[in-house]
Formats: sequence, C-alpha cells, structure tokens
Amino acid sequence: MNPLNYSLTVIMPVYNEVLRIKHAIDEVISHMHNSSIELIIIESASTDGTKEIVQSYSTLPNVKIIFQEEPKGKGSAVRAGLNLASKEITCIFDADLEYQFKDIFTLIEPIISGEAQFVLGSRWVEKNYIRNFQNQKWKGKLLNLIHIFGAYIINKCFAVETKDPFTMWKVFKTELVKSIVFKGNRFEWDLEIIGELAIRGIKPIELPAFYKSRDYSEGKKIKFLKDVPILLKTILQILVKRIFGRRLGRHG
Repeated sequence: MNPLNYSLTVIMPVYNEVLRIKHAIDEVISHMHNSSIELIIIESASTDGTKEIVQSYSTLPNVKIIFQEEPKGKGSAVRAGLNLASKEITCIFDADLEYQFKDIFTLIEPIISGEAQFVLGSRWVEKNYIRNFQNQKWKGKLLNLIHIFGAYIINKCFAVETKDPFTMWKVFKTELVKSIVFKGNRFEWDLEIIGELAIRGIKPIELPAFYKSRDYSEGKKIKFLKDVPILLKTILQILVKRIFGRRLGRHG
C-alpha cells in the first residue's frame, strides 16, 4: 500500500444523536479533501430529528447513506456499512463524539506501513480508568470493573493481548472482513471482529486514542441487563468456533 495514496472507508452508525450528528459528520467531511476517503452513514430510524439532518448530506460526493427501517443495533448498522465499503482501509467512527476523528491518521499508520492489519484505538493505554460519570459515579465504576474483567476473559479466550477490546475505534484492512459472516446486531460486534480475526491469526495492536465518556443522562446506550449477557454469549460462541476450528484444521 502506497503511504501517499491510501484510501479509507469511514462507517458511521447513527441512532438518535440529534445534538451531535452534524458535528460528527462535519468532522469527517472536513478531512475529505479528495476521493481517498468515503463516508458511509447508517441511519437506524431515529425518532429525534437525526434522520432529517443525515438526509441533508445525501447529495455530497463520497457520502453514502443507508436508511434502515428500524433500529436493530450498532452491529447491524456496521454490517450494512461493510457491504458497501470500497476502500483499502475501513474504520468505525461513532456519531456520539466520545472520540475524535483526527485520531484516525495516527491509527492507520501501522496499516499503511505494513506493521499491522488491525488496530484498536485504545482508551486504556495511558489511563487506569476511562469512565468517570459525574452524575452516575457508581455506574461508571461498575462499567470499569466489567471492562477489566471482560478484557481478561477475551484475551484468554482469543489468545490476544488487549486492554481495550471494547473500544469503538476499530481500524482494519477491508479485505480482511469481506469473507467473514458477522452475526452481532448490538455492541457484541466489537468483540466478534476481534475473535473472528484472531481465529484467522490476525491480532490487533493498540494505540492510544482520545476518549471523553458521556453518561446515561447524555444518551449512552449500552444496557447492563441486555448487553452483558449478549457479550458473554458472543465470547463463548467464538471460543467454541476457535477450539473446533483448530481441531478440524480450518478457520472458516
């Protein structure tokens, strides 16, 4: 890959982000100086005015928009976006503004140089904790503990070394995922891609990324009772696939 001629697909799942979506889209567009970057927005039937804002960008070049008929979750949106990804590198950039898009230019460097094929923008590389909710401190602490325990389980099950497997900053060579059939509809997709690539011998490297956590009063969407069991189920399914794939001598 020519470091002076890379191309990037940005997949942006969107649901009920009326206060942030314009800023998020404009942040990406401000770096789209030529056709090397394409933006794919997946609007998941928002009810707060987000859909109308997204619609206003539909005529811009290198911007593709998918309007889903109902909200099925982040994973469903990402899977829809991956079907349209046409550039050499793909990244997932959420519309909630907890991350900064400008970090992508650091995160893609190891892929451009050939050092890595899969990069995580880690919130934990230089921090001891990442969630410090001002109005819901106990929820922030609980999420931090679940994160630490979950990362340990994922590392052991998938034979990887990560501090932040749950980061939304997933950056990878597009060709890696074209043959993978992902199934996750919600946040479990972020673990599914790590597990599926690990099965194929592709392990992520981590680089530090900006992160400013918002709490539930600001629109955070992960749900303890719904998402944690789904995450555990996803880990178990990929672990079983990894064990039996190794015994049968295949990784498909």
